[in-house]
Amino acid sequence: MIADEEFIVSIELENTGNAGGGLVIPKDQETLLNAAKTKWESMGISNYHFGIFKECRCVFTQRIAIQVSNGEVIHMKTRFGEEVYQNITGYSFTIEDIFGLIKTGIDENYSTVDVEYDEDYGYPNKVVLDESTMRADDEYTLTIDYLAPLSKWQNELEAGKLLWSEQNLKTYNYTYQRFCECPTEYQNAKLVQVVDGNVVAIGGESVQATQRSSSISLDEAPTFDGLFTIIQDAITANAFRVGVDYDPKYGYPTSVLIDYDEMIADEEFIVSIELENTGNAGGGLVIPKDQETLLNAAKTKWESMGISNYHFGIFKECRCVFTQRIAIQVSNGEVIHMKTRFGEEVYQNITGYSFTIEDIFGLIKTGIDENYSTVDVEYDEDYGYPNKVVLDESTMRADDEYTLTIDYLAPLSKWQNELEAGKLLWSEQNLKTYNYTYQRFCECPTEYQNAKLVQVVDGNVVAIGGDSVQATQRSSSISLEEAPTLDGLFTIIQDAINANAFRVGVDYDPEYGYPTSVVIDYDEMIADEEFIVSAKLDEVKGGDGSADKGPVSSATKTATTVGHLGIASLFLCMVL
Repeated sequence: MIADEEFIVSIELENTGNAGGGLVIPKDQETLLNAAKTKWESMGISNYHFGIFKECRCVFTQRIAIQVSNGEVIHMKTRFGEEVYQNITGYSFTIEDIFGLIKTGIDENYSTVDVEYDEDYGYPNKVVLDESTMRADDEYTLTIDYLAPLSKWQNELEAGKLLWSEQNLKTYNYTYQRFCECPTEYQNAKLVQVVDGNVVAIGGESVQATQRSSSISLDEAPTFDGLFTIIQDAITANAFRVGVDYDPKYGYPTSVLIDYDEMIADEEFIVSIELENTGNAGGGLVIPKDQETLLNAAKTKWESMGISNYHFGIFKECRCVFTQRIAIQVSNGEVIHMKTRFGEEVYQNITGYSFTIEDIFGLIKTGIDENYSTVDVEYDEDYGYPNKVVLDESTMRADDEYTLTIDYLAPLSKWQNELEAGKLLWSEQNLKTYNYTYQRFCECPTEYQNAKLVQVVDGNVVAIGGDSVQATQRSSSISLEEAPTLDGLFTIIQDAINANAFRVGVDYDPEYGYPTSVVIDYDEMIADEEFIVSAKLDEVKGGDGSADKGPVSSATKTATTVGHLGIASLFLCMVL
């Protein structure tokens, strides 16, 4: 309801070291190593194989594939499948061994320790080590050109199989399409009919029991259970690639790409699948996923988030006295406030209810256990909480049915955890002197929305847009003429969380931790008080003035540019 009181900015870190500056942001190799090891260990991948070659002044420089089982090397093979041994290669590495080489190089102050890490899994995909520039022939480079995470593929397969088994479906129809170097007739999508766990028809043509086989030729199709077996066989056989998407609700594979051997062409198994209906060969029944299965899956997802502090908007539609929408605040699993849209405190003796998310799960469970006439629930895909619940104990009794609708949930615990992680990563940079570009979006004159270079020295803003800022001019609040330090930006986010803001959406730089985009809406009932920031870290200059590679990749720059467009679109929507 109040116009023109938003706090909306964009930020871009330019350089560090001094106000005029030009130093690369210092992220030391040990910090990078620790972060990468943590990511790798979090994956729990103990079974895997990978391709590696060693560039050095040494006898053996072929690229080999190393297979690791339970953390131990069990096979090393050339591209052509020939087994080789450490007495020939001169090495036998697990990923953990390579982390150890890097750690040794850091601890013993090698002349060169240059490492690139995989963004998804954290393993080192390129390592350059040189113990001393004063000695020839001791430098070498290790390059990992692929890694097949067998443990991860196996875990995903098991999760998909479990979810599919919960459906208890043996009779269903599905669309099956295979992609191959083969005649078009074999690549056309076909309806597959399965009855009692057996394929009975493909593309309208019957399949006799005598025609069924364990292998899948071009004119055959598997059951879903058979498809799981194909995936399992590929993992067991240490396939080069096993890429599978599983249906998030029902668990069956929706797309499968298996490349059994990187050196053999056209042996891939590539298919897409879509479940059509269930119940009989001609089909037509809705996929039966019972409410208890849905409830358990949603509760598991909610509990995995670890959100004990949150607030949410809820309204109850019923034949009852109180039907206003209210906001409920929960701290450590207990309701501590209930307020109307206009901020008025209300209590259970007025509303007739006082719910946490866990309480609402309990209502659903009661409805299932006591066989209510209606138990109809929709769950939030991201967090698992119920966002719409329809309960009717008996159709024979009037006035006992009701609907609960949650129209938003603010996960304060999650926002706090993300903030702490970003602050920790930023603090590891130990930067107090740097330049960054700052831009504020608001219902205000254009001059206040223009991007400005902000110069920070010893943790204080000393210049904005080339104009000096005196110590006496600095304040804890951020007016239109002012700009925060990056540490000050963390404080703004923390204050918003502490104040139970309606929305705190922040993206943090994955390498350096500072906020790259921020959307804070302090109060859903007040217009134009949002705080919005976007940031992009670009190439910086080395200490000698020469250009160094910037700390972010081109992909990151592209993603950040998209983020700028998204924030601009959001701001326009808010204005309109």
